[in-house]
Amino acid sequence: MMNFCASGKKKCVDKKMVSLLKCHIKAEKTGLLDPLCLQKAYDKFDGGADPTKGCFAKLEAKYAALPCLTTGDMAALEAKVDAFVNDVVQELDPGYPPPTLNLCSSGKKKCVSNKAKGLLQCHEKCEKNILKCGATLDLCLAKVRTKFDGGTKGAAASCFGKLEAKYAALPCLTTGDMAALEAKVDAFVNDVICELDPSENTCPTPTAVPTVTATPTGVAPTPTPTPTPVLLVDHYELYNALGPPGPVVTLSDQFLNDIQPVGPLQFFLVPTNKNQEGILRPDQHLAGYPVLGSFAAMVDIDNQFGLQTISVLDSKFLAVPSQKIIGSDPGPIPLTIDHYRCYKADGPPLNRPVTVQDQFDPSPQPALVTLPEYFCNPVNKNGEGILNPMGHLTCYQIDHAVVLVPPVRVRNQFHAVPELVSIEPQPVALCVPTWKLSWH
Repeated sequence: MMNFCASGKKKCVDKKMVSLLKCHIKAEKTGLLDPLCLQKAYDKFDGGADPTKGCFAKLEAKYAALPCLTTGDMAALEAKVDAFVNDVVQELDPGYPPPTLNLCSSGKKKCVSNKAKGLLQCHEKCEKNILKCGATLDLCLAKVRTKFDGGTKGAAASCFGKLEAKYAALPCLTTGDMAALEAKVDAFVNDVICELDPSENTCPTPTAVPTVTATPTGVAPTPTPTPTPVLLVDHYELYNALGPPGPVVTLSDQFLNDIQPVGPLQFFLVPTNKNQEGILRPDQHLAGYPVLGSFAAMVDIDNQFGLQTISVLDSKFLAVPSQKIIGSDPGPIPLTIDHYRCYKADGPPLNRPVTVQDQFDPSPQPALVTLPEYFCNPVNKNGEGILNPMGHLTCYQIDHAVVLVPPVRVRNQFHAVPELVSIEPQPVALCVPTWKLSWH
């Protein structure tokens, strides 16, 4: 369908996809995935600190009178691009997330980028000029595909085939994977086209999707990507720490009900201003104490990084609301946040650049959010109840510079008299407010 806005949105998508893959291509030549490179790609697409400057937002404002075929779909398309790029990178670099220096793998990413960009540009031209549709569109698409797979000349003339021959002595990290990557590109491009122009003849007829509802088993239907309500839970940077143990406690959360001894303080979680979004309760921290417990499930979650499915395993620690004291003691303060029981988590890396600033950071610091490390449920400790049963946390590994941490004392239900805690001067994870949609 002719629509300048939809054409522009496809261009936004292909630019972000190309920019992210360029960051990964550079990483395979330098050995370092630059978070600033990733951040620039995200900011150009979603507007960064000012969503009105996002690529989609500008188009929807510009073509408000026409109007756009779709609106409010920036987050959904951003998630599709991120998932595609991560899928491609993991397919071509089995050792990922650490980048491997390999010119062949770098070249294959460029092949993928060029094909996806070329296919999207063919559709962009059609939506701006009807003369570029029909047979002209088919010819454009065929030309792009031939450059990638070699066409009638066969695999040896393909983009991947040429690279595998050129770097046979190194060798390539993967071989014989052209068909798999071609299928990924075609599926991604068709998904984008159908999202932005459902009238395309390659798109399936939309069907009703069930709304997420709670069930007695804790398993919810597949969720629809909808705007996530505010959870009123802070972000936290997680530091390794060392402090005194806690007592035996009774715990009841959505996964386990048991009685557990509490080990010596192991983590300290500090409220964090992520991407200049602010902090709700800057004086309320969490102290993490080891607690055991066997568990295993796949959990569907949603947070500011989009819909994800992660593996959640055994219980690792209990996060206890705590007061941080530096210098003189101001006396106890009311603690109005939940306890959390945190479980080991595993899943694909996000590779999302963010800025973070907690009370130990002199200014906002760049950080790269990677693998999920912990998933935390609000927990009823010793029958005290839960304030916000919907507010979970997912903690992801981050790269972050060393910071200056002064001597800290901690007061909480376990330590009415403040106890000195040793905190390592570098946060190792960012804990993000999260909705738990289902588990199975």
